[in-house]
Amino acid sequence: MRLLFCTHAIDNGGSGRSLFVLARQLSHRHDIQVLSMLPPDPAKAARGNYADLGIPVHVFPHPSLKLVYAGCAAPPEATAQGLPSAPDLPQTLPAWAEAVCFNGFPCTSLIPFFPEQRKVLIAREVVLEESPELDATGEFLRQHLHAAAAIGPVEARQLARWGIPHRIVYNSPMKPPRFHPLPPAPPVRFGFFSELRPQKGHDILLNACLEAATVLRAHRAEVHFYGVDATRTDHPLVGQILAFLERTGLEDIVRLHGWTDNVEQAMLSMHCMVKPDGAGHPWTRDIIEALSLGRPVIATGTEEGFIRHGENGLLLPPGNEYALAAALARMAENPTVLELAGRKAAATAAALFHPIRNAAGIESLLTGQDRGHA
Repeated sequence: MRLLFCTHAIDNGGSGRSLFVLARQLSHRHDIQVLSMLPPDPAKAARGNYADLGIPVHVFPHPSLKLVYAGCAAPPEATAQGLPSAPDLPQTLPAWAEAVCFNGFPCTSLIPFFPEQRKVLIAREVVLEESPELDATGEFLRQHLHAAAAIGPVEARQLARWGIPHRIVYNSPMKPPRFHPLPPAPPVRFGFFSELRPQKGHDILLNACLEAATVLRAHRAEVHFYGVDATRTDHPLVGQILAFLERTGLEDIVRLHGWTDNVEQAMLSMHCMVKPDGAGHPWTRDIIEALSLGRPVIATGTEEGFIRHGENGLLLPPGNEYALAAALARMAENPTVLELAGRKAAATAAALFHPIRNAAGIESLLTGQDRGHA
């Protein structure tokens, strides 16, 4: 089957990685092309990874759907200036594609270009009620989508309110989940993997490190921030983080790393992953990847779909730096707990996140074998 995957950006954090995992699984059985509304970042490996699979990536600048998302900044807009876009894409790709998969809400603005194809949305975001023209957007999607895959129960509940046929299909890691032995301790290493956005919780984690500094130092614990390139002093968040570290003297605890294309390798060097985002959504891609490697997770939120509090990780109130500090101290003081929690994390992941099984779930929606339920 000829499948077209539309996305806002092929290298945009967890959404971009999830799309590549899906395309990689389905490329063995289907002819796939990708349409991105933003050009690939030349500093990242995404476009080359698709090329290695023989999957063409086209760039077509187009305004995204105007929505406000929980825990996510508004996506940057595509502009035609300077982009290697093809003006005839709206004519050529609809003639080629048999089914179109929209990787998240922003790119559903491309729906009118594909009137005849089967159209499936992967609902990767939670749309806030204060979004402009929310009701009209829900009606637009209900009229044009044949089905949707929700990456979690919260996204599924929103699709149900709009009356869009759907099923829950979790994101998956690149490889089947299994427990990987933890590195020797001390030091106990905590990993935080995130884009540089205010709502991701960098400030909360820094304040928690300061609050727990005495215990963390006593046990030689380290907290590694991935996605924070210390050379990007022009970025306001980087400047704030560097100033905080200099002011508090936490350089011996907090370690900064730039963007990594090999998240798995970086996570394997950690003992525990931290997810301090202000939205309290403990079901994002970095959590899935950590659990799939056998790494427990300290996250904010109350939804126990992935993280079972006290078993494969800890769930904390969003925005509470003192609760996060106590959790960091608890794990640093009891490194033997981390291995038991890590084994339970891998068992959870094996039950929920197998890449072949989960890709087949979205494939069945695209082919029409599964029409979902409203």
